[in-house]
Amino acid sequence: MADTGVWVVWLSLVVVQLGFGAHGVVFSKFAKESQADPLIFNLFQCAGSLPVLLIAAFVSEKRIQIPSLR
Repeated sequence: MADTGVWVVWLSLVVVQLGFGAHGVVFSKFAKESQADPLIFNLFQCAGSLPVLLIAAFVSEKRIQIPSLR
């Protein structure tokens, strides 16, 4: 029987690919009809993904690690 960690990796890869695919669909269907600027659209995408990634990193690591310069 396969390790459950392998299935988590596979599921994560599928979710990321669906997210990248959905980005193109959303932009082509909604943003182009209203003549939206692609750079502004991507800025909102990155600004929206930052809190999600921070929360996911905190939940998976259970702590915040600040790197040292020494």
